[in-house]
Amino acid sequence: MAMDLEAILWELGFSGIHLAHDLGTGSALLLSRAPGLGILDVNIGGHLVFPLATEMRARQIPLVFSTGRPASEIPPEWARHPILRKPLDTGALTATLGALGLD
Repeated sequence: MAMDLEAILWELGFSGIHLAHDLGTGSALLLSRAPGLGILDVNIGGHLVFPLATEMRARQIPLVFSTGRPASEIPPEWARHPILRKPLDTGALTATLGALGLD
């Protein structure tokens, strides 16, 4: 999924894309460079991503969640953030980025 997302983002003209396959790497990336956007798989490396999302929210970084889980399983405090369903749909990603003003 991450590599598909990376390829789509490159096609859409985004650069400086960094992938994290676990929470530790995600936190390290966040500390070393402030991203303009976070697209977070709800379950990363067998752990829920919400601790990393909390760090990103505190820095006012726009967040998008990706999941194959039902939207009802997303904790209510995260419900205002866009949720992309897996498998990833390029049209849905493009529309979500546009709604965030990132197209």
